[in-house]
Amino acid sequence: MRNIPKDCRPLIMTIGLTTTKKRRRRRRQQQQQLCTLVFSCLYGVAPVYLPTTCQPVSTNIGHRSRRSTVRGDLVVPVTRTPRYGPYSFAVVGSSTWNSLPASMHDHTLTLTSFRRQLKTFLFSRALHYITNFNVA
Repeated sequence: MRNIPKDCRPLIMTIGLTTTKKRRRRRRQQQQQLCTLVFSCLYGVAPVYLPTTCQPVSTNIGHRSRRSTVRGDLVVPVTRTPRYGPYSFAVVGSSTWNSLPASMHDHTLTLTSFRRQLKTFLFSRALHYITNFNVA
């Protein structure tokens, strides 16, 4: 908001345009909520209809000997509709879960310890991005 003239700032705030910093923060919050929901689905805390969308790779017969089975990754379903399919919970939740490190897929974690590790991971990834962006 520093580069925007002072007389235009109220207009931008009412329209809903946000700065890059706010967008990054919102995206990090969305990722945190999404990963928490996937964790809840995998460990039986989520509503009944959601766990059916989160299937571990180990449940597929053809994928049992892969590295993703050991890591605890989820199956990312193939979508047929390019408009809504890639934004469904089954696709976004699974791919976001698969992007987490293997140490966070541990079934012995409680929800609070998972959230703490997730927040640390997302902040460290954001910090890594910012430091590499400023150097280049």
